[in-house]
This record gives sequence, C-alpha cells and structure tokens, in this order.
Amino acid sequence: MQKRLKATVACLTAKIPTQLKRAICARTHAPTPQPAAAESVESAAKQDSAALEGEFWSASEPERRRRGELTVPAQAHARLETTGSLVDMRAFSMTILENGLVEWTQSEDPADVVADFSPITIHGVLDTGREITLVDAMGTAGPDSQSFRVRYVLDGAHVDGHEERFSAVRFQLDDPWWWAHLKDGMSAQAGAVGSLSISRDGQSVWFVFESAEPMTLRECDSLVISPVLTLTRLAFDVDLGIGPTQLRVDPATSPWISVLTKRRGSEPVRRTKLPTDLLLPKSVLGIDNFATWIALSVDLDGLAAVVAHPPRGVAIQAEALTMAAVTEGLHRRLFSGTKRFQSLGPAQRRKVRNDAIDAGTKAFENAGYPNLVEARDALTEALGHLSDVSYLSRLRELEKDATEVVPQVTAGFPNDSWGPLVVKTRNLLAHQLSNDKRVMLEKIDAMTLVTWSLPWVLRIVLLRQARVEPKIIRECFAEFSAFQYYQANVAAVQADSQR
Repeated sequence: MQKRLKATVACLTAKIPTQLKRAICARTHAPTPQPAAAESVESAAKQDSAALEGEFWSASEPERRRRGELTVPAQAHARLETTGSLVDMRAFSMTILENGLVEWTQSEDPADVVADFSPITIHGVLDTGREITLVDAMGTAGPDSQSFRVRYVLDGAHVDGHEERFSAVRFQLDDPWWWAHLKDGMSAQAGAVGSLSISRDGQSVWFVFESAEPMTLRECDSLVISPVLTLTRLAFDVDLGIGPTQLRVDPATSPWISVLTKRRGSEPVRRTKLPTDLLLPKSVLGIDNFATWIALSVDLDGLAAVVAHPPRGVAIQAEALTMAAVTEGLHRRLFSGTKRFQSLGPAQRRKVRNDAIDAGTKAFENAGYPNLVEARDALTEALGHLSDVSYLSRLRELEKDATEVVPQVTAGFPNDSWGPLVVKTRNLLAHQLSNDKRVMLEKIDAMTLVTWSLPWVLRIVLLRQARVEPKIIRECFAEFSAFQYYQANVAAVQADSQR
C-alpha cells in the first residue's frame, strides 16, 4: 500500500533549493577535492561532533558516490548525512511531475521499511584524503538526503565490513592505574585461540591479542574484548571501560586501524575518582589470567556475562528463571565430561538406550496401542538425555567447587537445602507445576534466595576457572561488604520463613 505525501517543492530551476538540486543531479557528482594533511577521524572526534566532509559510497555500489558529512560524537552513534541518495530505498521514492512539482510516496509495507534499514557497509574518502569504512550503517531517507546511523567507524582503511578478517586487535582497558603491575612485553598463550601481550606506550597500556585464526569484527568483540570486560567485572565488581581500540589485517605488516563506536572512543579512559571498594585487589589479574579466560570464553558462549551482570529490575520470576537456566548451561560448558553410567563407553550407552526404546515400543505394541510411530518417538525423546546427570547433580557439583573456596556462600541454607531449593524453584517456573502447595510469599522468598545466591556461587566457580588463587578469593570474599550483606539478607529471609 502506498500513501501520497503533499507535494511541497516546486521543481523550477530558478526556485529549486540548492540541496534538492544536488539530490536530483547527484549522478553528476563533483570530483573528489585534493587532499590536505590526512587528519584522522579520531582527531576530529576529539573535537566532539566536528563534521567531517568527504565522498561516500556503498561498498556494493562503488560507482555511485555522494558528498556527505560524518559526525562522530562522544557516547553516541556516528551519523552520516549524504547529499542525494547513496542507496535506493524501497519504502521512500520521489517523482518529478510534468508540472514541476515533486511527489513523494512512502510504502506502508513493513518488509520495505526493514529492508531499507538493514545495515550496510559504506566506504569513504574524507576531504583530507583519509580513508574510512562505516560498518553497520542503517539508513533513512529524507527529501533531499539520506541519513545513516553507524555502529562502527573504522578509521584509516577500506575493509570488507563484517566479511573482513583481522589478525590482531589491541585496546586500552580503562585507566592505566589498574595495570601498574603489568610490564611491557609480558605475554601469555591463550590456548589454541591466540596469544595476549602487553605493550606500553608512554602513559598508555595496550592489551594486544594476536589470533591464531583471523577474526571478524564481531569476533574481536565477542571472543576477546567482551570476555575481558566480563572477567574484570567478576574480579573487581566494577564496570571498566574500553578506550582506544585498533585492528590489524595482516600480521605485523599492515597499519593499525582505529575503531570508534558509541561506547569506544578515541580518548583514553582517565578516572577522576578511583574505586576503593574492590572485590579482589587489582593486582590479582595478571596476563596469564586474562589469556586463560579468553581461551575458556570461546566455549562459554557469553554465559559468564550474565553472572557478571545478573538481570535486575524485572519480575523476580524472570530473574530466577534466567539465572537457573544460565547455571545449567555453564555447568554443561565447564564440566562437560560429567555423565551418568561413567563405567560404560559412549557406544555402550547408546546401545542401552536403543535397546530400551525397542523394548518400550514392543510393550506399547503388546498393549494394543495403535500408533507405534508416536510411541517410539515419545520414548526416543524421553530417553534422549539418559546419560545426562540431573539438574540437582549439576548444582551439587557447582556448590562443591564454590564452597571448597568460600564455604559461607551457601552456609545460610541448612541441611544441604540450597540445591533442592534451586531445583524446586526452577521446576516451578519452567514447568508451572500445579502440585506446589506453598503460598505465594513462600515462593517469592525462594525465588529471591535463588537470584541472590546463584550469581555468588557461579562467580566463585568462574574465578577459579580463570586461575585466580583460591586463598585470595576466600579472604577477599570474607571482607567484601556486598558479600557480607548477601549473607545477612539470606539469614533474614530464612529466619522469617521459620516463624
């Protein structure tokens, strides 16, 4: 369906607005201005929203070039405004009528709007001669221009967007105050994933990760930078920021390409007030801990980030169910070798399961059940996880791993009741069981205890996985005020429930 917009522009040569002339005549674009000194996007971004003019084109249509202005404000998405259309829009089109008026039509089909807003890669050359790449640029049309919101600005080269592969990424992690104990040239192997090293440049501390296999832009974020932020949050209970970030295409030979995003600017992070109430001392995380964690995070699929930032501000049911699900996922990732019937090999366990399915199907047949296909499918589904340990067993293994270091973490749950409480709460929420006779307040108390306890238990387990010294974990947890309040709150809820 189309809707007609009012024709408000008279397309007469003598009266047409200058910008609209550019839009209509955009196919005959001006030549690229001669470059001056190649000022970087980074230096312009330091001026906070200074406009950078140049010539831009879609990476898929390099012959269709348009003049434009790029702004890279602090703490906001970069924006590109082009004179004329950089790409064709399905939902928004212009027609010049015989009487000189301009008619705009806009589609009401959501598929057209979504297609127009799909992210693209844009290349550009600034008037200074600087090459840039805009990744995940999402556009909207106006009467004489197009506007793009940009997720990534890559300053200094033309690359193939999310298809490009990078051999290395380096970044500055918050204020250098955190890393006084990390010396220039320190390095550690991150398993088979790559290697991590420290490079000091004056006051700046760079974490340099060289990948064993080239990574995409998203993988640099999800496999390196995000896990590092997660580990620091788990260790310090403080959110650290990312400063300047750079990528390199070829090992050691190509220049570093700066990356600017909404949360990642060109300026180093400098804290005016340094944090004092840290969970673990800042010197605890060394290069080996970071490298170990990066290697481990490949298999964690981002689940550790939920432990670092548990859901808050939503219904208690959603908080409890989320943490219960993440707990099972993390156990599967961290203790993947835990199975029932360990004395039997995988082939033997499969044979037992198949024999049980055959026997069960035969029993249905002997009972006269007519649909044996349905019966066999049901048995196959029911016995599909025959070798998996129970949810309670997973919880007990995690609890054992945590309480070996910090016994107090579940000490407020008497008579080995922590695991069964979590199981009962998870099953109630996931399966909406009707046989739970507790009153609503008792259920809410149980959900609250689950949402409080699981992040602490999992945090201890994950810090052990990062090879943080258990003695340090034990001593620091005992002195950490947030953990002390957790213990007091658990005791208060438990006391109320016994009245």
